[in-house]
Amino acid sequence: MKFYRIGACLLFFCATWLNAGVGKISLLQGEATLTRGNDSLRAQNAMPLEEGDLIKTGAGSRLQLLFDDKTVVTLGEATLFSVTEYLKEGSDPKAKFNVAQGAFKVITGQIGKVAPQNFQIQTKTATIGIRGTIIWGVIGEDGDQIGCLDGSIEVGSLGGGESVLLRPNQMSFVPPMGPPTPPAPLNPSLFSPEANSGGAPMTPAPPLTSENQGEGMGSGIQELANQLITQANNQRQLQQIEENLSPVMGLTPASYIENLIAQNISLEYQGNIHGTVTDMSSNTYNILQNGDNRFTLGINFGSNSSFDVFMNFEIGTPMAPTYLSELGFDGDLIVNPSTSSFAGEQNSGMGVSGGSISGVFNGSGANSVTGAINGELSPPSSPSYILNGTFSAIKQ
Repeated sequence: MKFYRIGACLLFFCATWLNAGVGKISLLQGEATLTRGNDSLRAQNAMPLEEGDLIKTGAGSRLQLLFDDKTVVTLGEATLFSVTEYLKEGSDPKAKFNVAQGAFKVITGQIGKVAPQNFQIQTKTATIGIRGTIIWGVIGEDGDQIGCLDGSIEVGSLGGGESVLLRPNQMSFVPPMGPPTPPAPLNPSLFSPEANSGGAPMTPAPPLTSENQGEGMGSGIQELANQLITQANNQRQLQQIEENLSPVMGLTPASYIENLIAQNISLEYQGNIHGTVTDMSSNTYNILQNGDNRFTLGINFGSNSSFDVFMNFEIGTPMAPTYLSELGFDGDLIVNPSTSSFAGEQNSGMGVSGGSISGVFNGSGANSVTGAINGELSPPSSPSYILNGTFSAIKQ
């Protein structure tokens, strides 16, 4: 029986490598299963993905998928996700995903940029067409919560009728066979299981504090909610950072960024990284602001922009710090001149996996950058950590 199981696994992986893949599992915390046809296997980091794959995450688990066009899908605990249709090459690229239960977040890649009409997510009650880059949702018993973090998305109902357009930091509730509710302020607390099962229309949440932000949340979904809360807090920190970068206040004009792209300019920024890291035992440590804190971001502008990041810093306390060094990653970068923003996902790295970066250009001449950076860190001779940070850096 053991020999038979080993043989089945070998056949499965051989078939995987022979067939055309569409992406891979880039980061897995906890347990998940991947079903392909009649085969069901335990999901693993770096496992290739194919069209038609069905993925289910376990309790307290979190999984990240990286598709060939750099689309990134993050799944919370007890989530059921499938690759309905995916085609990167050719004149008509397309990506269609289905989320039957759980919580998810999507950062769209090249397909969303060149053929947004062909990028679609379907949930139990809703269809989501994208015009932007970052989407999240929670699938509930009596309806689905859909939110927009960046760009804009069009949310419709499987029951037909009119759709609604969501802009950044807006969300809508879609009941079974009913129309989406009008846009409402994005509410991270609606990631809680109680909200998922209640199906009530969305109302603005009370201010999030350290006392109430974790109430009633499952571990995987709570982690996603906490990320959104941290991002909101980081935005307030970034406003303070920008005020200290005088005279480079204000977003960079679109025309200046367009010129950087047209002339294939390369820029380098140096500064500091802020925020926290969390180890595999859920212990959180602050990133120290001292002479060992270094952050470097290189950006190569062009029709296919790219980036590379290098960072060193200490965590813990000044009296007992832990030094994390030789950390870096690179990848393709999506630059949006109209919003003076950029976003990219890791292609390769050193001591980093699942890395992502996003931010804005500040000043009339792109004098500085501020933004957010995330990923799993595996420094030499150190345990692994999850980075949830922000950065501020000045053009050199």
